[in-house]
Amino acid sequence: MGTNQLIMKKVLFLFIISLFTCQTLSFAQFDKGKFLVIGSLDFTNETLRYDNNQIAASSSTIIYPIFVRETSFELNPTLGYFVSDLWAIGLSGGIGFGNGLIKYPPSSIVDESVGKTNTASLGVFMRKYWVWTDKFSLFAELSAKHNWGSTRQKMNNSSSQEANILPHTYTAQTSLGLNYQIIPKLGVELNIPILSYSSVLNGYNYGMDPKSKSWNFAFADNIRLGFNLLF
Repeated sequence: MGTNQLIMKKVLFLFIISLFTCQTLSFAQFDKGKFLVIGSLDFTNETLRYDNNQIAASSSTIIYPIFVRETSFELNPTLGYFVSDLWAIGLSGGIGFGNGLIKYPPSSIVDESVGKTNTASLGVFMRKYWVWTDKFSLFAELSAKHNWGSTRQKMNNSSSQEANILPHTYTAQTSLGLNYQIIPKLGVELNIPILSYSSVLNGYNYGMDPKSKSWNFAFADNIRLGFNLLF
């Protein structure tokens, strides 16, 4: 087991223990009738290399290594309302943009593939807070989201080898989080996904599996840092 996994397991254990030691007293910022506005910005820039393997395509065999470079950016606004003390429900949205480049080895029919992606999402969430101190609180969240996307992928810089993919993704997720109030109406929060389920339906015109479903249990995968306003 890696060092990062051990650290994440310890953090999860401390989080669960903290739930039993937190005060159940409601502080003013989490009282019934308050509004919660959350904003977060996600940025990803990664380069991957796949080695020592080969895959069989429908008309050819692609030999590794394959190099993948991806850059993406997403803005996620959220609006919530406290229906009772420490309990909030609301709507979430998102808009994102991304670019990707795949470089294949010289032995492959395809030299490179370039893709551009635009995404938008709309979802709902429910959140329960446990107040620790006047500055720190913990929360658990259940959310569901529908994501629309548009990806244009071009092979060998040729319009005759172009794929237009229009995926629809439905996602349900549970997460745990930590909130710190900088001032009574402004805070910063850390949202840690725990378990998620997604179903993808692809509209496509070039070699893409039209349907896929997956369960994912990966503590601390895609951690989100954001700011919130309470009023």
